[in-house]
Amino acid sequence: MFRGSAAVAPGEFDLAIEMCGGTSQAATAVDSVQFAATVPASRAAIALTYLGDMLLATALDPEEWGWEQAVIRHEIAEAASEPAVYQALLAAVFPGGAHSRDILGSEADLDRLTVDGLRAFHGDRYRPEHMVVAVVGGISLAATVGMVEEAFAGNLPPAASPEAIVAPPCPPGGRQTLTVPGLSTAQWWLGWAGPPADCPREGLALELASAVLGEGRLSRLVATLREEWGWVSDIGTAFSPSREGGVFVVRAQLAADRLPAVAPVVSEILASLWQKGIAEGEWQRAKRALKNQFAFAMEDPSQLAAFLGYQVLAGNAPWVADWSRTYPGWIDEMTPDYVQRIAQTYLGRSPAIVEAYPA
Repeated sequence: MFRGSAAVAPGEFDLAIEMCGGTSQAATAVDSVQFAATVPASRAAIALTYLGDMLLATALDPEEWGWEQAVIRHEIAEAASEPAVYQALLAAVFPGGAHSRDILGSEADLDRLTVDGLRAFHGDRYRPEHMVVAVVGGISLAATVGMVEEAFAGNLPPAASPEAIVAPPCPPGGRQTLTVPGLSTAQWWLGWAGPPADCPREGLALELASAVLGEGRLSRLVATLREEWGWVSDIGTAFSPSREGGVFVVRAQLAADRLPAVAPVVSEILASLWQKGIAEGEWQRAKRALKNQFAFAMEDPSQLAAFLGYQVLAGNAPWVADWSRTYPGWIDEMTPDYVQRIAQTYLGRSPAIVEAYPA
């Protein structure tokens, strides 16, 4: 995409953004691709024009594709040298789903992909009706709409039908044991499928549950297993939403011989959330933590634009217009009973488990 079009030379996009005093970036997630440029408000039209051309009219030149293949092969080789424990957990939680496949793919995928297949995929997916353009900054709405319409207008050919690439089979869920070169200590991962991104209240409830259970020294798992007992060198929880479905994770680093003792304690602490309730002190701490994390994350314009764009893509457009008050307001409206009920619904099931040991 960054290697030019009929109107833009390879590398010209980056140079144009830098000449505006800005920066550009791109990121690929399991359910979306983001392209971003941060420039002064007075240069927004320039950035949008280049983005529109890059996304809709990319040349996909065979020679440039050859160079890009070499870059991707290098990235795949680098990724293969790193522990793939988390990816194994996702494959166990979502067998056969998009989460189960590494975003980079494999060299075999790359070998099967032709320039014609790439063009068909681009023509089918990279179309205005599949995009969300999020603009953050000191620009009027009318001016923004005009710039976006001009930058992303054009008579595109009909969408092609890209050649399907059959994904390799995924390992079944349940328990997996890995031996991973480079690990200095054992890792233990638990994973549960959670609500999709278009169920934001349920997702927020699991974020609050995570704050109570495993985020910070005062959280239940950290305070008990690391701070008081010293049975683990690190432990934590997290909930990550996506359009296909979120994932709630517990991860721990520990000596291998500690695992038989740690596992039942973790299960007991998790169940205590809905069996014994949430104390007022830890409830207020969890709510403050989420509000502050949200405020800090939205300080950067590129992060805010990425957040708003993704929420619209995920089907949450109705509350995006008042985002700065909606999310903190939902936190205030949450009750411990609701969080306990949602936690039991999703975390009361048997998790996928990945145990990783040093080679």
